Amino acid sequence: MYLKHHNSYYIENRIMKYLKHTTILLLAFLFSLEAFATDYYINSETGNNIKNGKSPETAWKSLDKINVQKFKPGDRILLASGQEFFGTLKLNNQSGKKSKPIVISSYSYNNNTEKPIINAKGFLNGVLLNNCSHIKIEGLTIKANGGANPKWQKKGMRCGVLVTTSKSGVYQNITIENLEVKDVFYENPGFERGAKEVKTANGTQSYGWGIRLINKTKDALIKNVLINSCKVTNVGHTGIKLKGELEGLKIYNNTVLKTGGPGIQFSIVTDAHVKGNKVNYSGSKDDSRKWGRGSGLWTWGCKNAIIEHNSFRNANGPA
Repeated sequence: MYLKHHNSYYIENRIMKYLKHTTILLLAFLFSLEAFATDYYINSETGNNIKNGKSPETAWKSLDKINVQKFKPGDRILLASGQEFFGTLKLNNQSGKKSKPIVISSYSYNNNTEKPIINAKGFLNGVLLNNCSHIKIEGLTIKANGGANPKWQKKGMRCGVLVTTSKSGVYQNITIENLEVKDVFYENPGFERGAKEVKTANGTQSYGWGIRLINKTKDALIKNVLINSCKVTNVGHTGIKLKGELEGLKIYNNTVLKTGGPGIQFSIVTDAHVKGNKVNYSGSKDDSRKWGRGSGLWTWGCKNAIIEHNSFRNANGPA
């Protein structure tokens, strides 16, 4: 009887040690997957979408490969400097970590120091983040000069950068830094707006916007957004606009020039700090596609907003 009990105890003890050892190995493996983040390279000249994208020599060619990839914390998406990429860069339901954000940036190619360009002409957005957390976008140029698709509804919105939500949850730590967003229009050059459009409350037609955050989803919250050292120039409507349940907004050291609408506008935001920005020629009407009605900055429905040390000059338009 004693031998049988002893053997049972021995076997049980060995099983527990085996399970413990296996669990440790599994955790170590999962940790190693996260610890070794991956750089993904995109090169419109030498890239090939059938390659793995994990080195400059095996770079992908187009933004389409990014849009279907699942990224890990610390991964970087790197566009070749000085090159132009057509389409939209989309991240849907992606998240890094606070200490290891997913980064969208550039890498030096042929010693070119110019920022890579995302050209979203004919697309709705240059960069789209939907239901994303812990993302950093930096060092890119984004433009989208018309090219409305007749398959879309007549009234639409084209954005250089759009951050939005489509399901409940908390989405946090979005950094948009050192971007140049320019020439963003929904219609093609030559489009003429009616004389009454400029007198509408917020514009009733289709426009191009610079950087937008929109949260209209029930039980969704966007937290801790930084828009820093960006330049937004020559867009159809507002340069930087945020609306919805947002908490913890920082808009620092941006330059906003010749917007068809306001330079900066935000609403339904809690804990906002706007500092060191320069807005000039808002409400510009130097392009017939612009709204032609702008203020430097206006806001409503917000709590704990500090707006300091900014410059607002040469606003144009009625009211």
